[in-house]
Amino acid sequence: EPDFEALPVPKAAVVVRVYGKDTDKIISRNEELFWQSQFLHTFAKNSEMLVYEFLHGYRPLDFPELQPRYVDVASKLAELHVKATSTAIFHSAFGSPASNHSTMMLTKWCPMVSDIEKVKKNLKPEKHAKVESLGWGGEGLEEECGFLLSIINHHAPKLPTAVCHNDLLAGNIMVNDATKDMRLIDFEYTRLNYVYFDLANHFNEYPGLDCDYDKYFPDREHCERFVREYLTQGRKLAALTAVTTSLNDELTQTLLSSIAKVSDKEVQEATDLVMFFTLVSNITWAMWSLIQEQISEIDFGYLDYALVRYNRYLATKEQFTRNLL
Repeated sequence: EPDFEALPVPKAAVVVRVYGKDTDKIISRNEELFWQSQFLHTFAKNSEMLVYEFLHGYRPLDFPELQPRYVDVASKLAELHVKATSTAIFHSAFGSPASNHSTMMLTKWCPMVSDIEKVKKNLKPEKHAKVESLGWGGEGLEEECGFLLSIINHHAPKLPTAVCHNDLLAGNIMVNDATKDMRLIDFEYTRLNYVYFDLANHFNEYPGLDCDYDKYFPDREHCERFVREYLTQGRKLAALTAVTTSLNDELTQTLLSSIAKVSDKEVQEATDLVMFFTLVSNITWAMWSLIQEQISEIDFGYLDYALVRYNRYLATKEQFTRNLL
């Protein structure tokens, strides 16, 4: 098409990804292109698609592989946070505090789905009862989002901030079984966020789309091991790159800038906060799903998925906030 932006010509196979209908309502394609270009060779774009390198010899992880591969994933996630955040220092448009992903989702996605009567107008009548069962009518959803924001604000000094992936499911982790190399893909939601959200969101992806939390959600011991590995590798990388991951004076300086050995106390406190952010992850993906139910042309049970994620939020709300109130 004539509006293609010219980028380096690829010499091998490429991936052509076509954007979904109306996805620009919740995704910044400019931010996606910027961050993707930092980690994947990107060759062309227009208003409807993106063309980038095909990773020969790589395959996506399957969700049951996430727990046994946690050391590699924790290290790779730390690498992304350090590299992307050091890049954002020189590109302030992509590192503004106003773009914090958790805050944005809780404040801007919530009004898009909190008016259930308005939502129902975009759905078939046979789905009305199911969407009402979410209990988001009136001020229900707004109260839950406000509750989460109040905890975030209260603990803000303890929340390290960096540029995060924000969608680290198994399918976005590519591995080469021959070389043991690991690459991350899909940077649609990459932007500034609390690093504990990225870890928490990843833990929520352990059950995959099966959502069998009893079987696959990691126990406390595993989460602490992951947190320790993440912080340890992150500090090594930050020291090597001599990066301060505080993008400006208004942001909390991240734990990754410390040169001290990771202590048991730090791991305990960080894990408490990661567990809290699993709630933020669950409620925001529930909202995302209801938005998608109204606009997406993909054949997927978005409404059912919204119910699963929101019910998981409700089931774990007391457990994962009791140490923070």
